[in-house]
Amino acid sequence: MKTQKNIDEYSLFGTYLEEIRRGKKIPLRVFDENGISSRTFQRFVKEESDIRITDLALLIEILSLSPFECTEKLMGLSTTVTYKIDCLSLIYKKDFQHSTPLIKEFKEYIQTTTFTLGKEEALYKILSSDYLLNPDSEVSENEINSLEHRILKRLQNATVYTLYDLDFLSYQQLNGINQVSPKLFLKVLKMVNKTPLTDVQSNQIVERALISMLINSVRTKKYSNVLLTTQLFESYVISEHNWYMFMWKKIAEYIKKGMQKKELTQNKWDIFKQEILSSLSIFVPHTQINHIQNQLTLLESYLLD
Repeated sequence: MKTQKNIDEYSLFGTYLEEIRRGKKIPLRVFDENGISSRTFQRFVKEESDIRITDLALLIEILSLSPFECTEKLMGLSTTVTYKIDCLSLIYKKDFQHSTPLIKEFKEYIQTTTFTLGKEEALYKILSSDYLLNPDSEVSENEINSLEHRILKRLQNATVYTLYDLDFLSYQQLNGINQVSPKLFLKVLKMVNKTPLTDVQSNQIVERALISMLINSVRTKKYSNVLLTTQLFESYVISEHNWYMFMWKKIAEYIKKGMQKKELTQNKWDIFKQEILSSLSIFVPHTQINHIQNQLTLLESYLLD
């Protein structure tokens, strides 16, 4: 069985840094002047040796690279991330003819390499998406259950949580196969929110989690769950340009008031939903409107059944 290190998937990262250095015309002596051996850097570029993480941090500063640029590059080199992006893209396009063999290929990759948390969570997102969207899915509920329980057991025993843990809980809520623990979800969300998020992808994960939590709280039919979720929406700070979350804040408030006053009817919901979709049609692409409409239809099925 191959270890992740032996796969050597990040070997091109040194080449990427060298391209930046040459493009910015930074002499190798600048590395030496900052305490990093230029010979060590050259060996790293030629894939003859590794580099210490502390030296890498200095390199990023010397080359004036943002941490996000480095992260994006590293993600692009990751075999696991590549499988996840490609599989999910095909599933969302409903190209199941190509997604099914690719999922099998990813499973074989996992079986022939050592365990990592990243592989396990990527596999869960792929399998759960295929199970939900593919009418001829080869993924069984038992397979997702088994994987879900393993990840949940780790989360319940953890004391530190990251964005991908929150993303997993979002997918778990959307699946609805097992009961989601509101206590665990809030615990993870609060810890993740302690760190200011500045990149788009991180914010999207948090926002997806909040929307999933709202939909799931409505599904429980309990006003206390809806109230808790709407309080999180109210405390979540968004920019004035974030029309998507502004819309969901408005939806959350409408549902809270409707449940509180027991005034939610099909007719009132239809009028509200149409107002939302009409206002969005002015500046939102048609494909995105369809996605939002599907979300509102799902919400409606729990709200008014």
